Amino acid sequence: MLERVEGVVFSVHSVYKGLRVKIMTTFLKFLGASRPFEVMRAKRVHPAAGFTLVEMLTVIVIAAILASITVPAFVSLSTSQGVNQALSDVSGILELAKSTAMAQNTYVWVGFANTVDTNGNSQLCIGAVRSNDGSNNSASTNLSPIAKLLRVKSVLLSTTISNGSFVPASLKTMVATVPTATALTSGQSSVTFSVGGQAFSNTVLVVTPQGQVILQTSTSQAVTSTTAFTDEIELAVQPTKGTVVPASTTDGFAICVSGGSGSLRVFRP
Repeated sequence: MLERVEGVVFSVHSVYKGLRVKIMTTFLKFLGASRPFEVMRAKRVHPAAGFTLVEMLTVIVIAAILASITVPAFVSLSTSQGVNQALSDVSGILELAKSTAMAQNTYVWVGFANTVDTNGNSQLCIGAVRSNDGSNNSASTNLSPIAKLLRVKSVLLSTTISNGSFVPASLKTMVATVPTATALTSGQSSVTFSVGGQAFSNTVLVVTPQGQVILQTSTSQAVTSTTAFTDEIELAVQPTKGTVVPASTTDGFAICVSGGSGSLRVFRP
């Protein structure tokens, strides 16, 4: 009896299995499978992938927030780096002028000029020349550059620190501790020279063979070995956008040059 039951069950199972294969074969042919019996290779239908409108708007809002935070920070960092480079360039040329004058026992003239580059942006040009024969003879035939023309981008030499509208209040306060300082922009040099095609006059420092620094305040003032050095000479430099110093800027620097020793003091907000 048990054997008959097992036989019936086996027959039913066989019929079910065969029917299932036929159904799957027909279904896979309907789906376009090239080999119907390889079920794993049958094509699967996926829903279309993409973003919903809400997801896209969320991403746009997040991107806008990040841009509003990072762009001003990048601009500020870029400006700060420009001022750092300007400070390095100005300090470097002044140190070079002093070392050249003392090492070669000659006079050196350092000139500053606010100019505009070919892109319409302000730049501070700095040139330095020495006397070939060691004297104070400033004739063009007796002068030779001690370095290439230096172009400091996106900055300008400001007016006097004490009342200059371009100088941050914090910088004025710091430099006020140097009461005897004379602004470089008040100079009236009798010397005119050129470096790299750029002419320099008026805002010119004279470095003596002893390393002392003189700022002429009159075009008729001669510089000799007995000319008294200027106690302190101040240079104020500000960053610009185009050719204009932003009204809200708090960056910049001032350098005070000691006339007696040629040493530099840097002031920065």
